[in-house]
Amino acid sequence: MLRQKGRLIKHRKYTVMEQFELSISPVFNEVIHAAEAVFNYPDDEAFREDLGASLRAMAEFMQTLSAYFQEAIKIRPKTELTVSAPKDFEKELQTMTSVISSLKGILKEKSVQAIPELLDKGRHSLSNMFEIFERMKKEEESFPVFSKSPYIQEIVRIATGVAKNQYKPEALRDKLHWLRDRYLEFKDDFAGMKDIPKENEDVEKLIPIAEQALNRMGASLDKMAAFLRNFDKQLLKDGCSELLQSSEVLIAVQERMMKASTAQPAACPNCGTMNPGGAKRCRNCSAQMPSIVGLSTQTVEIKEDSEAAGTGTSYTYLVRLQGACQSYRKELLSFDDLKREIGFFAEKVKSGKEKFAQMKKQYADQPHTEQTDLCYKELEEGINMLSEGLGCLNKFIADKNNELLDKGLEVIYEGAEKMTYAQSVSAASGA
Repeated sequence: MLRQKGRLIKHRKYTVMEQFELSISPVFNEVIHAAEAVFNYPDDEAFREDLGASLRAMAEFMQTLSAYFQEAIKIRPKTELTVSAPKDFEKELQTMTSVISSLKGILKEKSVQAIPELLDKGRHSLSNMFEIFERMKKEEESFPVFSKSPYIQEIVRIATGVAKNQYKPEALRDKLHWLRDRYLEFKDDFAGMKDIPKENEDVEKLIPIAEQALNRMGASLDKMAAFLRNFDKQLLKDGCSELLQSSEVLIAVQERMMKASTAQPAACPNCGTMNPGGAKRCRNCSAQMPSIVGLSTQTVEIKEDSEAAGTGTSYTYLVRLQGACQSYRKELLSFDDLKREIGFFAEKVKSGKEKFAQMKKQYADQPHTEQTDLCYKELEEGINMLSEGLGCLNKFIADKNNELLDKGLEVIYEGAEKMTYAQSVSAASGA
């Protein structure tokens, strides 16, 4: 399709020139189509705009391709191709950057004679870049295994070579000694991770998994070292297999633990405003934020200045629930994390109901006044409304109907207002 006078029309049946042959890249093909139109109609502004847009898209694609290459080369074991590929890729990347820049210059100068030569350079350069990727892919397919960790990948490669008599055992001995040091460093790092506050439920679950994987990794290194003493290849095979499995578990656990320990948005205990993780003061009311906030599954109890009436369901828990709901609506919190927060609030309500039942039983044996009767009535109604609101939230969890989420919060807030009123009456009367 070509654009003529601002509208799309079917491509005319031109005798396609050799210089406008398409490339292996769909993104660059858009550049070729647009450049061909400009070559044939150099004064058509709509065609020139199309070429400018295609060149911008091509520049973004080259950035993405470069980033992908850098990420791929970073985790590969050291081979001849790994050493030579970056230099070759950079050369082609510079060629493509020059082609895009020159085509942009043509748009300003309205001199189209160089377009075919530039497109030819671009086609060949992209072909060479994709050839590099293809060679890397074929080499990776020839690897017996592949790990996210370049350390693990390298030692398994050497171990496989020793098993095939391609390397001398001394090469493996040196690598094992080196990897043992890295393993001990990792154990030290993991010991530091264990200091992450246990209020984070994800960390609590991940720690025993990581400990088990660490022990298995140590055992795998022991088996590989034992091979160097008796040259039993089964020990080498088992050690490599266990090393790969344990390392992948550890890498996944490490990523999740780092994510779990990264501060997430948290609600202000005073006004409920969501603040960036780790904030010391609320950006809305400047209130002091808790010293530990924002963990992805935060279960830190924020203490209020007073614990009026001993209901066990402080307003700060409600602020936290509201903050979690707001974060969920903004897609800052997953459904599972919101479900966990609702469960946390439900536990606080349950505890409050149990404490209130004890208070009410004690109150029955004490002298009654109009004020205390009012306090207990309002407290009981408030706690019942909290339970009613939680019922709506539980229905929301079942069918993810946001109307139930709103209704549940509304009822809970009404219940909290009754409880707050009862607490203020109690404080004023000294009841």
